[in-house]
Amino acid sequence: MMNKPNSALNHNGHHRYIVRPNSFALFLPEIKEFVISKDFQQLKELLKGIHSMDLAEGWTRLEPQDRIIVFRLLSAKKAVEVFEDLRFPEQSHLLNNLDNQEVASVVNEMASDDRAQLFKDLKPKVVKKLFAVMKKEEAEDVRNLLTFKEDMAGSIMTTEFVELKKTMTARQALVHLQETYKAGQVPNLYSVYVTDESHKLIGGLSLQMLIAAPSDILVKDIMSDVDTVKIDCHMLKEDAAAKFSKYDLLDAPVVDDENRLLGIITIDDVVDLIHKEAAKELYEIGKMHAKGGEEIRYATATVGELVRRRAGWLVVLLAFDFLTGTVL
Repeated sequence: MMNKPNSALNHNGHHRYIVRPNSFALFLPEIKEFVISKDFQQLKELLKGIHSMDLAEGWTRLEPQDRIIVFRLLSAKKAVEVFEDLRFPEQSHLLNNLDNQEVASVVNEMASDDRAQLFKDLKPKVVKKLFAVMKKEEAEDVRNLLTFKEDMAGSIMTTEFVELKKTMTARQALVHLQETYKAGQVPNLYSVYVTDESHKLIGGLSLQMLIAAPSDILVKDIMSDVDTVKIDCHMLKEDAAAKFSKYDLLDAPVVDDENRLLGIITIDDVVDLIHKEAAKELYEIGKMHAKGGEEIRYATATVGELVRRRAGWLVVLLAFDFLTGTVL
């Protein structure tokens, strides 16, 4: 069924219906117009129709002061989505310009792996500030993830998961999932995992299998062994990615040395990892230098610099993006 076009009020107070394309550039003049005229209600309506990824990709086209205005007009859910997709310099700019309550509302709701990565890049002074405004359990989660070295699988896992018990019926397991997860909170839930009283991993099953199972069947009778696909938290990230490729995994449980379930790595995490590693290697191969011999770092270079210096490599990366997007 076709999505209903987005609605916004025109200058005469009447509703206008527009099918929103996925290009931030098309909205930029209108966004700037509403900011200048301080027509924040119209701007808020306009922002509802722009995908969070498009907003993140076009973020630097906005003036720094306008970014704060736009960010504050986003819904709580979209604000988190946009923030997670921004580059670190833009994330840092927001953290330095939002008040403590606004910062807390974003950081507390971030995916645990994205949040941990952010904290690794921040200065200790900013980290201390964030810990002071975060929920206690979220702050503890970050501290635990930060104990893993950058090259370890544990550094990219998400700690947002639900443990099932083998004595649950399929119906009880589904109710448990519904009670634990808010709507839209876990967009990449493919499998669920079963643990014993000591939180040690003993099995798993796909969400599809759980939904299709008879309501009175016990979880222990439909779960599968996951010893082959489980990932040690200290395993190298590249080795974890290789396991995903070998077994065609959509997600995998992460355990500690005592086989206790610590988290989950999803295919999205692996694709992000592959993309980042491929980007680094390609830019190292085609290392960029500005006039006078000054090296241009890929992580901080502007889009214009990248295009001028290495347009050929950008074509390769765009092709890679297309292929990974097609797989997903």
